[in-house]
Amino acid sequence: MGRAAPESARRDTAARDARFRALVTGSAVVVLVVALVWFAISVWGSRGSDDRFDIRPLEPSGPAETTLRTLRLAGVEHASVGSANGAAMVRLASPALNTAPDVEIAWQTGLSSLVGPYPEADVYVVQIFDAARPVLEARWDGDDARAAVGGDDARSLRRIARFTFLTPAEEGVRELDPVIAVVAPEDQVRVAARLRDAAPPNAAAMPAAVASIDIEVPGFYLDEKNRVLGLLDETGPLHMGAGALRDAVSAMRTAAPGIPAVPPEVDAGRFWAELAVRTLDEAADARDGVRPIADGVRSGLANTPADLDSTGVAGIRATALAAVAVARVPFGSVLAQTRRMAIDIADSIPVKGTAASVLLETAGVGDERSTIRRVTDFERVAELDLVPAGPMIFDSPVAAAVTAWDGSGVEYSAGGIRRTVAPDSWLAYLRPDGRVYWLAGDGGDIALTDGSLRGWGWTRERVAVVDAARVGRVLAYVGVR
Repeated sequence: MGRAAPESARRDTAARDARFRALVTGSAVVVLVVALVWFAISVWGSRGSDDRFDIRPLEPSGPAETTLRTLRLAGVEHASVGSANGAAMVRLASPALNTAPDVEIAWQTGLSSLVGPYPEADVYVVQIFDAARPVLEARWDGDDARAAVGGDDARSLRRIARFTFLTPAEEGVRELDPVIAVVAPEDQVRVAARLRDAAPPNAAAMPAAVASIDIEVPGFYLDEKNRVLGLLDETGPLHMGAGALRDAVSAMRTAAPGIPAVPPEVDAGRFWAELAVRTLDEAADARDGVRPIADGVRSGLANTPADLDSTGVAGIRATALAAVAVARVPFGSVLAQTRRMAIDIADSIPVKGTAASVLLETAGVGDERSTIRRVTDFERVAELDLVPAGPMIFDSPVAAAVTAWDGSGVEYSAGGIRRTVAPDSWLAYLRPDGRVYWLAGDGGDIALTDGSLRGWGWTRERVAVVDAARVGRVLAYVGVR
């Protein structure tokens, strides 16, 4: 996987400069327009940048990489992070917005992943997307946010947040690719760029220089760095706070209010629009500062047409879930533990030896003479070999996939060329840190390994197809159904 997108896909900085502006509508706290205009000019408008991102695999992570590594441990696949003139910002694609707590978990995770790496920011901004669809922006003053996160005070954090329900750009929402059987690195780059370059008209634009997963920094590299530093294995995060975070997330989702199914005779888009407006109206009657949000959402959804397609309905549903998250008392907190995790990530000690060599390869900066690691360099473990259509002798996405293929092999695309590889057996090799690779037969040029993204908040099971001569080079991800 390449370290950067092709030049033709990179941002036009001048064009992005023109879009770089702050939130000026929909604040959850009533503030003067003059103050918001000042914010736009003094914080975002100058387009300065504190981050010049460079991948340094064998050194401690800087602020941007720390934030992205923290989000990966949560299970976030794609995000962009940057800072400018005292403001730190993260835009993340939520892996799933199925309940109102998912929205709150996303903004708490995003903020907590920023507060540790950017401890002196004057302003924090978190933007939540559902795939490529903009949903919600939250902004906090720096000192207040740090106090709430450090105190694990989700109620205070909600009270001081300034929320904006985001609207798509005029050209409309371009969906991210659906979950498909095979995802190539170029697909990952395209998905990441679509998220990074989205320009909702009522949102703060990204700073001029950002670090984005699968553009400036490969997601597989972030996972491997967490792994070789002892923060991740095949079961998920190993950090001492991961268990508490899993429990907190489970409790938050369990606390979600029940939402009735859409009756067959009711238009789905209008059902969700009415739920969003009603929820915020009820909250506005009970809490100061919510009325401007309720009025803005009502105005935006007032003319919801009937018979929207699935994309349109999904967008309004996400807005309704965000409305529930904004309107009610917090479902719980993942604030302090996520911040602690980010601080510990920043303090992680660089690695040496074989792990360092593999890490250099996943970062795309390996040295031909000393850092290439072939699958066959690792220990051969014949008892873990897999036979297509044979018994699944242990629980693993690779074992599940190989046995399900029933001899048909793995089909993937690399460089626009589709290949099918169907060996008689997949030969197991064990890396010193416990990762297992399955080589496509004796002399095979590809291998399989567990490429799942397992976090304390979200999980995606999949197999990674890697170059057998350079195990850090991911050729494709194959979904496990």
